[in-house]
Amino acid sequence: MKNIQYKVPRLKTVNIELRDFDYYIGKKFDAKKLDFDFDFMMSYKKLSNIEIFIHVQYAYLDKKTKKGETFFPVYHSDHIVNFELIKPAKNQKTFEVDYLAHLLGTAIIMIKGYYDNITRGYIINKHPLPVFNPTEMINLKYEDLIKKNLLTFSSK
Repeated sequence: MKNIQYKVPRLKTVNIELRDFDYYIGKKFDAKKLDFDFDFMMSYKKLSNIEIFIHVQYAYLDKKTKKGETFFPVYHSDHIVNFELIKPAKNQKTFEVDYLAHLLGTAIIMIKGYYDNITRGYIINKHPLPVFNPTEMINLKYEDLIKKNLLTFSSK
């Protein structure tokens, strides 16, 4: 299967929360108490668009009690990265995992740049987003939908 070209991807931030740790917590920042959460969802939209939703969150362990842990969200953002395909095959809904991993990797790089820029001047900026393996992430998330290294999107 030949990889399909795409136009310049579009990044849209649909949610952003950035809190000043020193203002809200007032304690010395301990990087060991920082928790990271990342998730994504890929979908194939009408009009030949592959859309990737990405969720990123850093939270700080504020308190531990017998009832559980309380985290203070320091950074949270949700993004949609849209890849408009150029001349895909008619009714194409199946793509190679490696091609989708390339798209996911491109989306992550775009969001890393966004994160670095928006957090400049905040303590969280000293903690960059981790390195990801997009192929592994897709294989884990969509293992039930992947057959022979091909992922087929549903007909929604």
